[in-house]
Amino acid sequence: MLEKLTQDNYEKIIAGKDKPVVIDFFSPECRHCKMTEVGLLELAEEQKDAAVYAACDITEEQALAERFDITTLPTLLFIKNGDIKNKLTGFTHKLIIAEEIKKLV
Repeated sequence: MLEKLTQDNYEKIIAGKDKPVVIDFFSPECRHCKMTEVGLLELAEEQKDAAVYAACDITEEQALAERFDITTLPTLLFIKNGDIKNKLTGFTHKLIIAEEIKKLV
């Protein structure tokens, strides 16, 4: 399951996590976003304890998109201990996402 990330719950989702956090910035109309989301959902189901998986709809949360300078969709942020460790843009296969998570564990 992907947690819905909003301005209101950002700190709750990100702060104090001892495992990696993956944030998917997307738009509902974006075809590549939907393809990336499928992989993320599979990973979230297969590797529940490996990371926290969150998704942010930029059409609803423009302030968060601006905060992280999101200019391309989809954009994945990989966060560990509150710090952004990597940023991937465009369609990203689930195996690549899994490898990025492994680097942060």
